[in-house]
Amino acid sequence: MTLANMHDLFEWKLQMVYSSEKRILEMLEDAARDVESAELREAFEHHREETRGQVERIEKVFDTLHRRPRSIDASVVEGLVEEKRRFLNEDPEGPMMDIYHVAAGMKTEHMEIAAYESLLSLAEQMGAHDLAEPLRKNLEEEQATLHKLSGFAKKLGMEASAAPSSDKGGDAQTHTLKQ
Repeated sequence: MTLANMHDLFEWKLQMVYSSEKRILEMLEDAARDVESAELREAFEHHREETRGQVERIEKVFDTLHRRPRSIDASVVEGLVEEKRRFLNEDPEGPMMDIYHVAAGMKTEHMEIAAYESLLSLAEQMGAHDLAEPLRKNLEEEQATLHKLSGFAKKLGMEASAAPSSDKGGDAQTHTLKQ
């Protein structure tokens, strides 16, 4: 694909968001399975369903463009997958898995918000308001999810600050997570 104009760039970025959302569906399933908190599990499951709807809306945008979506390498999302692999190699204990997933979710939401804002900006510059509306809905869902995760971060941070942890030397310490 040659990126010769804003329309080409819009389609390329849309492919990237589509691929990212498809991969994020898998990540949300893993997160829901990994966390200990039932409330957090429910939040990840709910967002997984929202993400399915987001994928469908992106597919409708492709239909409007008379294009077929295709998966391309979403290297930013694959970087998050690699980060989780490295995290798991550190043998997380206690609430650390839940805290990790909230932080990773927040990072993912920030990335998605930036992607949708960029797509909306391009759609508006092209005068493609019919393409912007479904993407705006996706953006609103991502923003709402970030807000929910921020609440979990505050709650989990307070719980973790009271939990003893050991440093490399094995001495028990109390750590406070700063937001």
